Amino acid sequence: MRLFTPSTHHLAWYRRMLDVLDGGLSPEEAEALRAWEQQHVWEGDHVTADWPGWEKHIGLPPWKKRRTQRRSLRWPWQQRSDRIAL
Repeated sequence: MRLFTPSTHHLAWYRRMLDVLDGGLSPEEAEALRAWEQQHVWEGDHVTADWPGWEKHIGLPPWKKRRTQRRSLRWPWQQRSDRIAL
C-alpha cells in the first residue's frame, strides 16, 4: 500500500484554502459551500477540498491538474513525432 505524502505544492494550496475560508468567501459562496458539503462530504464521497468553487479563488489543486500538462514538462520528447525517445 502506497501512502500519500503531500508535497510543498499541496500544503501551499491547503494554506490558501484556509485563508479563503477565514474571510475570502462572500456570504453567498459560504452558503453554497455549506450546501455542497452537506450533499457530498457527509455522504463520504468527497472532502471539502473537492468543492468546485475553490478554482475561482485559488485555482485547481495540484492533484487535479491534467496529467498531460505534468508529463509535457517532464518528457517533452513524447509530444514531438519527429524525435525518437531513446
